[in-house]
Amino acid sequence: MLVLVVYSFLFFELSKHLNQLTNDKFFDLNHFDWNLLIMAVLLMPVNWFTESLKWRFLIQRIEKVSRLDALKAVFAGTAISIFTPNRVGDYMGRVFILKKGDRLDGVVATVIGNLGQLLVTVLLGLFAVFYFLPEILTQYLNPSLWLTLILRIIIVILASGLFTLFITFPHLEKTFNLRFGLEKYPLIKHVNFLSEFTQRQIVIVFLYSLIRYIIYSLQFFLLFQAFQIDLPVVQGFIMIFLIFFGITVIPTIAVAELGVRAVITIMVFKLLEPLQTQMAEISLINATSVLWLINIALAAFIGGLFIFNLRFFRKTDLVSADENSDEK
Repeated sequence: MLVLVVYSFLFFELSKHLNQLTNDKFFDLNHFDWNLLIMAVLLMPVNWFTESLKWRFLIQRIEKVSRLDALKAVFAGTAISIFTPNRVGDYMGRVFILKKGDRLDGVVATVIGNLGQLLVTVLLGLFAVFYFLPEILTQYLNPSLWLTLILRIIIVILASGLFTLFITFPHLEKTFNLRFGLEKYPLIKHVNFLSEFTQRQIVIVFLYSLIRYIIYSLQFFLLFQAFQIDLPVVQGFIMIFLIFFGITVIPTIAVAELGVRAVITIMVFKLLEPLQTQMAEISLINATSVLWLINIALAAFIGGLFIFNLRFFRKTDLVSADENSDEK
């Protein structure tokens, strides 16, 4: 049933954009580089394999999972997440592959990994805002050097605070637990799992997230080049950081992301007018759409095949339920 829902949502989303995907201008062979497209597609499994390594690293305290099973879990999570707000279904798709490990602890571990990915997106997004701040402010007011300087200082303080909070969160959780005794509460006690991670391990999670972010940023840059959107390398990547930042801060259901991504991409290019060189909106929409097709739609299609590997009910869960009912 769940597999049917996943593929139905995929079909629904793709059918909405069928006219665009079959338009002659979508793949204009005279203005399109297929080699760059192939490179972007080949980076997709690298992208998700990196994510699976990060999740496997986090989950090893709960249960030893093979690299293949970790990859299946990540793809399955992507499949389920496409019809849930802000991809919360990703957690369910992953933890249900566990054979014996505590699934609520697995959710906490998955949250840590996703927070790491979110942090990287926010930090590099803030860096992009820092970099393009004069251009952004000019669109709305006549900024002084002092205003630009003050705002940049605020951005640096905010970014530093977020990074510090992330890497010290296990220690903070342990302190709160000792002070308030969180382990006494049935659900909240699973948060105590955070305290088992060291600062070094949290930094490793951050680095995994950073590597993955660089991979899919490179995919986006290659697709821009494939659709003849010629950008300087440094400025091009920083614009991509700003686009991903915009996509992240707007809550969406994954099936609606294709339209949202295209709108934000066009807005960023229009906002940073000095970088525009008569770039057609259709090329921006095409590059954004193909990235979504590669990293989300294709990954979700593959993940649908692995949903059958998920263990929604385990003997251990049934035994625990029986024990709880006996106690009552």
